[in-house]
Amino acid sequence: MSLSVPEIKLTTAKTEYGRNKVALQPGKGLAGWIMLSAGKSLASVQLPSVDNAELMKHNKEDDCWILLFGTVYDITKYMEYHPGGIPELMRAAGTDAGDLFNQYHAWINYQNLLKACIVGPFRGNASKLPRPTNPIFEDNPATKSGNSEKSVTLDAHGFSITRPDPKTLALRANIGSLLPENVIIDTTSKKLRIVFRRYDSETISVTYEGYDWSDRSFTVKSVSPKQVNVAFPSEASLKDVRVLQSTVSLINDPHFYSVTVQSIDKLSHNTFKYVVKLPEALYLPIPTGHHLLLRVPGGLVERPFTPISTVGCLGSIEFFVKIYPDGALTQKLEGLSIGDTLEISDPIGRKDVQKVAQKAVHCLLLAAGTGITPMINVLRGRKHSRSADGLPDKLIWFNRTPNDIVLDVLPETANLDIVHCLSDFETIESGIDIGNCEVGRIRKEILRDSIRPNTTVFVCGPLAFNETAVKLLTELGVAAERLIMIWSKLAIPVTRCLSHHILPYTSRLQSPITAKSLLLIRSYASAGPQPPKLSKPRRVANRDSMYYVISIGVVAIGLTFAAIPAYRIFCEATAFGGTTQIAKDFDKIENMSRVEDRLIKVQFNADVPSSMQWNFKPLQDEIYVHPGETALAFYTAKNPTDKPIVGISSYNLTPFQAAYYFNKIQCFCFEEQILNPGEEVDLPVFFYIDPDYANDPNLEYLDHILLSYTFFEAKSNLKLPSPFDPANRPNAALPAAANKGIVATA
Repeated sequence: MSLSVPEIKLTTAKTEYGRNKVALQPGKGLAGWIMLSAGKSLASVQLPSVDNAELMKHNKEDDCWILLFGTVYDITKYMEYHPGGIPELMRAAGTDAGDLFNQYHAWINYQNLLKACIVGPFRGNASKLPRPTNPIFEDNPATKSGNSEKSVTLDAHGFSITRPDPKTLALRANIGSLLPENVIIDTTSKKLRIVFRRYDSETISVTYEGYDWSDRSFTVKSVSPKQVNVAFPSEASLKDVRVLQSTVSLINDPHFYSVTVQSIDKLSHNTFKYVVKLPEALYLPIPTGHHLLLRVPGGLVERPFTPISTVGCLGSIEFFVKIYPDGALTQKLEGLSIGDTLEISDPIGRKDVQKVAQKAVHCLLLAAGTGITPMINVLRGRKHSRSADGLPDKLIWFNRTPNDIVLDVLPETANLDIVHCLSDFETIESGIDIGNCEVGRIRKEILRDSIRPNTTVFVCGPLAFNETAVKLLTELGVAAERLIMIWSKLAIPVTRCLSHHILPYTSRLQSPITAKSLLLIRSYASAGPQPPKLSKPRRVANRDSMYYVISIGVVAIGLTFAAIPAYRIFCEATAFGGTTQIAKDFDKIENMSRVEDRLIKVQFNADVPSSMQWNFKPLQDEIYVHPGETALAFYTAKNPTDKPIVGISSYNLTPFQAAYYFNKIQCFCFEEQILNPGEEVDLPVFFYIDPDYANDPNLEYLDHILLSYTFFEAKSNLKLPSPFDPANRPNAALPAAANKGIVATA
């Protein structure tokens, strides 16, 4: 029996309000297209007329023609400039795009936009042309999260999934890159689960239900820097697959998989190597420097572990585990046998450590204890690397005694100097020879001779070690961009150990947390020995500190929801004079470089005072933009009254610090707009975030911007709020402590 109901559809150009959510590539925005097409013909050929047969030939990404209202356009050169992404344009390749255009872009002056792409007039029968293809599932996959009017979509995060042939799903990044290590494919249950883990964005999960995906074999292959194909060779055709429900969601809590213990090898008196076998229906790559949570089935204790197996080894994973006498989890691991079951999570991490390692001229690796684990894959990636002056990389491994050193886990490489630094003096004096050795703990004298102007430093160890290392390296002149922190045990998974889930689980710190707070939280997550019992006054002090940290998290979350109402009050009440700045340096816009490892979520808000009778709202909730790239967003305004109304708008941003990096190329602010009775217009905001945003230490953990416009009825002597006056902060009416919370979570 055929199941040929709606084709599998994973993406659509429609937003909640029927408009694309846009994130444009650097140099590929509207300004870039205008500069490229001005006074030129970009069509591959110009013809006196085009018939059905000729139009249908040009239906490929590198040769794409469309019919729009009697004229044929060669849009091949325009593909990269389309805000909705290439897959959406390909739906109309070689056919009549008029209906799709009217559905999504009827307001656009296409004759002017595409005048450089004209091939010629259409002289055929449009009814005989193939219909534009549907995107692969009928409904845009979305997950309703608390608010039924809000949804998460793939296109909002710069991803799409299409079906290039009957047996293949094409996963594509419309912005940035997408490699096999950035995706997870899971068919271990009856659901198909696809996870996008790009380094510069939030983790997105797509789940399809209503069809038994279990035991469906598949292959994963990179076909371009932007596209990964997932093929299901055993399926007759994905057209016959019926999917009853599809959801897209942000991953805030880790997803766990059952794995089987394949081998256990003792490496030292308290160190073991565990090898676990993955299910065949699971594709789970683990990038260098990223870690997993590990737990026993049914257990409440989770601990982070960094695999030591080679990147891309998908059949099994190797872990380097140190057993502690009082370890809540490691004691359970010590009791496991071959064939027993463990549970591991999705990888956790946002940094492309391997890319940094491969590009580095010279590397210094500082590892303390089990902090050696992420360094193993860094060293594998650097195996054949040597600095320009011929000197090898250097590893300094800090341990307590020689018995804690496990040389068997280090990869073989001739381009590496290894120095051991041991803190247990008595053991060292016993005469054990371990080669090149230093005595004591990390200090400037050990580091100074290993640092050169082109050295990139990788640091991993306990929190106190990491903090000391950063302090010393900074004093020795190591620039922040050449200092890579790899956290082996951090507050990232720790919040899972706090059963109330007060602090949000995230793979990247979203707000500044003090060293004392991290030390406090770390005590709940350490896989090592628990601290000695404290006296009652000390325990009370620590308890109060913990409550303080948790209360900060609660306040920050609450202030996030308070930011928009507070901003609304501000915009309606203030009346300061000021003017806006419009970016006119098109050479800078065209040539600026995108900051790949920062992705900023720009949210949109619209307000009118009670005296203004317009309906005013954004046409998208949010878009994601890299510093150094352009983006296009839209608001809509409608006059529902029976009289003309003239409006004028002002805008502001939260956090205020971001305003100095937010540049508008085109916008409707501070310009009078007259709307006749019943008239409705779309208002564009074409903008970019200056690349220097990524270099401002005050914005290091700020990856969210709230852009808010307020429309006032234009009257004489009206003074609008200035977006560049620090006195006009949206949160100015809130206390100083609250301001810090809003800035950190906006």
